[in-house]
Amino acid sequence: MTGTTIMRKLFLAILISFVLCSINISPVAAAGLDADTNLLLHLNGTDGSTTMPDSSITNNKGNATVTLNAELDTTYKKFGTAALLLDNTNSYISYADSSDWDVFANTVDDWTIDLWVRHAQLPSNEDWYFYHEEDSSNNWRFRRAGGVAGATNFRLKVGNVYTLSLSGAGITDTDWHHVCLVKKGNEYGLYLDGVQGGYVQSNEVGNFTGSLYIGKPDTTNYFDGSIDEPRIQHSNYFNAAPNVGLTDTITVPIAEYSADTPTSMSQLIITTLFDY
Repeated sequence: MTGTTIMRKLFLAILISFVLCSINISPVAAAGLDADTNLLLHLNGTDGSTTMPDSSITNNKGNATVTLNAELDTTYKKFGTAALLLDNTNSYISYADSSDWDVFANTVDDWTIDLWVRHAQLPSNEDWYFYHEEDSSNNWRFRRAGGVAGATNFRLKVGNVYTLSLSGAGITDTDWHHVCLVKKGNEYGLYLDGVQGGYVQSNEVGNFTGSLYIGKPDTTNYFDGSIDEPRIQHSNYFNAAPNVGLTDTITVPIAEYSADTPTSMSQLIITTLFDY
């Protein structure tokens, strides 16, 4: 590397730093898309579009199957250009059965299920986020329970018995919230906006054959509102440590997930110096 090249890189790095500071923008993004990502929907596109591709790298699932009025909406979105809009009228999106949904097949593997949600109105009966259904007696579900202070909730149902049930903090407004379920071996934690609100330790398992739904319940109470960045990750992505004292926290993503994006101004400058 010549002295001229070094000086050019240094000048460019200083220029980037000066410009970002002067406009008060930090190029912060969340990584979160890697070989362990089994499903990731950015839900970007034009208003009213029903094209909703999976962005996962390994075993990409293609476009979601869209039912009834499910569509992209550019008015309410957390990141990017749009989010999924559901209107509580039997509308949802889905994917066919896959081993990538077998989150609770054993008590050894780590998993992370997370997404951003904006409930259109409260109180509501229930709003379902993820639902993996073999039949009404065998499934797992991630949702907001009913009522004004409806808690975030996860349940595993095997043989028509709720073998695992976990509730966390409630969502009481129509703002955007990050909700997350972490499975660390046989320990489970529910997180709302980065704060642990629920915990259970369980050796119960369930391995189902059936579709994965986003926004669809078992019977009624379809999701009413907006969903962005739903993801199923076969790892403890946030390095969570769920515990009975509910003292754990995770870092809430502040941008849509990407495969390789600078996470801070300093990283951007370093990348510039070595890759330019």
